Amino acid sequence: MIKVGSEQTSSSEMAKPILVFDYDETLVDSGNHLHQGIPELLSSLFAQKYTLWIVSFNERLFQRIAKHQIVQYFSQTANGFHFGGKVAMLNRLCEQNKVSLADCILFDDMQRHVDEVREAGGNAYLVPFQTGVTQEIVDQALSQHNKNADSNTKIATKQEKEEEAVEEDRNIFVGTENAVKLRAVREIFPDYKVVGCKGVQSGVSSQPIGLEETIQGAKNRALACMKQQPNACVWIGLENGLIEYQPSTFHDVPVCVLIWAHTPTYPVITIGPRVITSCNGRANLQSYQNEIAQVDNRVVEYFTAGHVTRLELLRSVVKIARYTTNP
Repeated sequence: MIKVGSEQTSSSEMAKPILVFDYDETLVDSGNHLHQGIPELLSSLFAQKYTLWIVSFNERLFQRIAKHQIVQYFSQTANGFHFGGKVAMLNRLCEQNKVSLADCILFDDMQRHVDEVREAGGNAYLVPFQTGVTQEIVDQALSQHNKNADSNTKIATKQEKEEEAVEEDRNIFVGTENAVKLRAVREIFPDYKVVGCKGVQSGVSSQPIGLEETIQGAKNRALACMKQQPNACVWIGLENGLIEYQPSTFHDVPVCVLIWAHTPTYPVITIGPRVITSCNGRANLQSYQNEIAQVDNRVVEYFTAGHVTRLELLRSVVKIARYTTNP
């Protein structure tokens, strides 16, 4: 039995990639004859429990591979014309099988297809049309894949160790897992390690109404962070609330509560710029809440026609808090 990439794939812990083959010129020549060594190669990969797919624009793909008695090796096939080319075909198969494009390696004789798959985040290797895919090409692809996987594992392990080793005087915990809020804090505190706390609740309504409730929600988040993660230099709570400006208008306002470890009993409260919304008085508050629920983190962009972002507002309120209290 041919042991394809045996020295790299011996570890049972390393996930095997899905090997995807083009048909024309990759498995067969222009006369529709299998390239030399293809049956042995596919049989060996199949015996080593690699998942094999085949994608081709050839409308008679299934009949062709059945004729060559190699159909049994492939668990998935996709053929015919597809808008988006090989990338679209692969994405559809990945979605059906609940895997990522990055888990696949495509072997194809056309440079364009190889480039498109790589640009989309997948792995692809060019196959000479004269010889088709060979054991050497597959070995090289598997070797590179396993090196990349091993490198990624080492990087992840290194990052975990670095995170564990970070001193508490450089840790900042934020009472949210919201990506936009965390990004705002990281941009204002680039020299600190910023981590979002899981399961932190504001203790107020999901859409705070009025400045008092909004501040209380931000304060509750900061205090919950302090309780959950006591070893830090800063704890931050961020909350957006609606404040009635006049009977027909509400403002969307970000509030930041920042607590420094050296002055835990004196939280700093800052209020950011206000965005005038289109809410037409309290009678329409529920419809407004339904409206902004549809745009999620883009609510500020929604009401400023894209000229101002929520990130900008959050950065401003966090920046004021940091430099008002920076020791």
